[in-house]
Amino acid sequence: MTSSHELSIGIDGGGSGSRFVFYYNDQPYSAVGPILQARIKPADETAGLIAQIIGHICEKKNYPMPSRITAGIAGAAQAEIRQALTQSLKGIFRAAKITVMSDIAATFVTNFPDSKIEGRAVLICGTGSVLVYGHDGILKVAGGFGPALNEYGSGRQLGKDFMSCLMSCMDKGTRDPEVKAILEKDGLYLNTRLDALKLLYSSDFNPSTLAPTCLQLASTGHSSCRKIAEHHIESLLSLFAAAFSVKRSLKQVALHGGLFNSSWFMERVIQELTAAYPDIQIKRSYQDTAGFLAKKEISNIPVVCL
Repeated sequence: MTSSHELSIGIDGGGSGSRFVFYYNDQPYSAVGPILQARIKPADETAGLIAQIIGHICEKKNYPMPSRITAGIAGAAQAEIRQALTQSLKGIFRAAKITVMSDIAATFVTNFPDSKIEGRAVLICGTGSVLVYGHDGILKVAGGFGPALNEYGSGRQLGKDFMSCLMSCMDKGTRDPEVKAILEKDGLYLNTRLDALKLLYSSDFNPSTLAPTCLQLASTGHSSCRKIAEHHIESLLSLFAAAFSVKRSLKQVALHGGLFNSSWFMERVIQELTAAYPDIQIKRSYQDTAGFLAKKEISNIPVVCL
């Protein structure tokens, strides 16, 4: 157990950004960091990025060096990657207890901290999407193959589908004034084909930023956006069907990620899950993974089988 006079740090590191929570004297302090994707960069480079953020905040806040760092990092499900990152961090923070796990394992233990995993699942619908579920004592995943494939239930894919719909309407000359007004309110002026091409091929363009607009329009009954969203929801349900062939084996689900900030999307997912699994318990996920990792010492980290 970390005392109140020791610094404990929790890190939630994903493929679209990271969040650090520093817990000192019973007070949290949060900071955002860069993309942390352990499969893409060497362990030493990822550890260096983490150390840079920690060093900067410790100097800014006059914190001591950390006594504990608990990190959930995208790509760290593979044992050799996890071990290499752990060793690199230990080489920098020699006095700290270092615990590294995958980001999906971190999300799971944050929502189900009692170490029981059977029949439990976390549906993550953020920039990417994946279903994480307990089976035979390990965590398994369904979906989550990333942007190279159609990744339904993700903000990235929802935004792409929405943009495809917009481009089709532009080609046909049937742009919806309501959609145009909402996009312009968000600073997107797509009046010509050239405007669209400049946006699509801009290095700063992130399709997931369009997902909230698509879901907002779907919630008001916009036919094309409703069709897109319902197709995503149907595809998400197919992940559960693949993971839980025996329906009664699914007991609890936590809904995690930014798409569930849309109350309409969350309600539709809950409706479909409840219809398919009548005895299921569904909850909104505990969102502050980094804060949980900073406060709680994790003793039992479930193995993730990719």
